[in-house]
Amino acid sequence: MKARAFKKPINSNTLQTSMFRGLLIGVCSTTLIACGGSSSSSSSDDALNCEEQTIVWSEGANNCEAQIASAADGTSTTLQDLITPSVGTTAVSCAAGNWVAEAPMTCAAAPAGDMTKSIDLAADGSSRVYEYFSDTFAQIDQGFDGSETIDGYFQISMLPDFIQIGSGVDIFQFEGDWDDAAVITFNVDGLTGIGDEQAAITGLAGNFNTFVSGESTLLGIPYTTTFSDVTGTVNLTDGAVTSVDSVSSTLTLSWDTTVLPPPFDVLPDTLPFAGTFDIDDTGAFTMNVGDVGPDPSVALGQPAWEWNATGTVDASSFE
Repeated sequence: MKARAFKKPINSNTLQTSMFRGLLIGVCSTTLIACGGSSSSSSSDDALNCEEQTIVWSEGANNCEAQIASAADGTSTTLQDLITPSVGTTAVSCAAGNWVAEAPMTCAAAPAGDMTKSIDLAADGSSRVYEYFSDTFAQIDQGFDGSETIDGYFQISMLPDFIQIGSGVDIFQFEGDWDDAAVITFNVDGLTGIGDEQAAITGLAGNFNTFVSGESTLLGIPYTTTFSDVTGTVNLTDGAVTSVDSVSSTLTLSWDTTVLPPPFDVLPDTLPFAGTFDIDDTGAFTMNVGDVGPDPSVALGQPAWEWNATGTVDASSFE
């Protein structure tokens, strides 16, 4: 619990008759009270200096306070209250023996609980999705018949050559622009929303089928996206997310095959493919899902996919 200089705010009438030397200043709905100290001085020059005091300021129902050391006339500084439940900042200057507020001042309830942040991804052109059962793959920057939007398919067995197969489909529907690709959940309990801080990432959510279409695959239906075992850090400045660091997660992309007609009704009810989705401290991301061996279609006896994408977290995510 914070130690308060006063049990209740002082109004301007009280201030005029108070034993404390101070100044009450209103800035919009924000009030600053400089309290404490003595009016005695050893010389006329000393009388212009400001003494050590507890500065109290408020905004609405929120009260903030901070200690300030004695200082010479003309000194300016910024104070912070970083102790919950109310946190804030105020700039003050010493003027003829009084601490005077300089706008803006803030005092608000500290953030608490879980918050979310959506991030955009910029996938590299070399990002691919493989479908081993049909010996096919698609790549973002390899347009089918030179198209800028049709991505596949090409034959896996003919790599490194890009040999087309089929009539062409749009797999990467937004090419490499994966806007709002993931929503990060992070916990801000104990943070102040002031200055540079970090928060632990507790969850991830998204729908990668939007960007790598399941409808354009052999099964012709969308798949689901599930993140688990999520760790990482969100960096914040004055409460705003500025970047993410060292994000690690298990990513599972899964088809519900119960909705499929014959001959797909012989498949298991679900076809899950697990892997990883990570973001390093430079903002680079990697997505590797479903790599189950050199010949997964033979190993599984059923359709098998691999998603292999790299890229960066788009800077626009933090604007």
